[in-house]
Amino acid sequence: MKLQRILWFLALAVACKRSAPASEATRGSAAALPEHAAPPAAAPATAPIDPTKPMPAESLSTSATLQLGKPAAVTVDGRADIFSSGMDAAAQPRGGRLPALLTVSPGGGHVVFSNVQGLVGWSGNDGAPADGADSDTEIREADGISGIVDHQHSMFMVGVFLGAQRSTEAPPALDFSAGALGAAFPELSPRIAQTFFIGDGLTPSGATQRFAIPEGATRLYLGFADAVFFKGEPGAYDDNTGGIRATAMQQK
Repeated sequence: MKLQRILWFLALAVACKRSAPASEATRGSAAALPEHAAPPAAAPATAPIDPTKPMPAESLSTSATLQLGKPAAVTVDGRADIFSSGMDAAAQPRGGRLPALLTVSPGGGHVVFSNVQGLVGWSGNDGAPADGADSDTEIREADGISGIVDHQHSMFMVGVFLGAQRSTEAPPALDFSAGALGAAFPELSPRIAQTFFIGDGLTPSGATQRFAIPEGATRLYLGFADAVFFKGEPGAYDDNTGGIRATAMQQK
């Protein structure tokens, strides 16, 4: 009985923390990872940006130009606001930074990812890998970029293709929940300005996923879809930490 009471008090404390309103200094995507997400206790040696350390003011995302058949390394800041893709500066009300940019080589084809490493934290937790945490995402469109839905994951790495001109009207949101598109697809063909799940770029069985380059696309942005408790209007990037490093390659 004593043990049960202790566990009950701990559960109550967590619930209170999650239901408390977020302050300007601590507001974020969620108060904590779900208990079953089991994030590592500390950033592994392969983490490009330690999610337990404060973030600098400047963005840590990088850019690269894709060439057919040649790998290109890119770093994605944990605060990379995918909805600011194509902008000269990140939308300040959301508190994020510009996403990473991959310039697409002419000729189309598809993009694949490998060696995806790192952790992204929020609200002071130790972080989740590129496939995200076990949670529920349903974020609306913003600034011409589509929203995204995934009822099993949150804070996973996402991408969006853009053409030479920034989109003004967002396409429909894709649903990566189990029973919809899921996360085990071998190939995906997103539209321009349509946010899509990338994660670690692998199916659960370890097969490389292929992301088809839509006609007219000249740029691929990498970042995260974030919101308060991962629902509604995009935002709450200001308490994110860490980041992801990945190798991208364009293929025919």
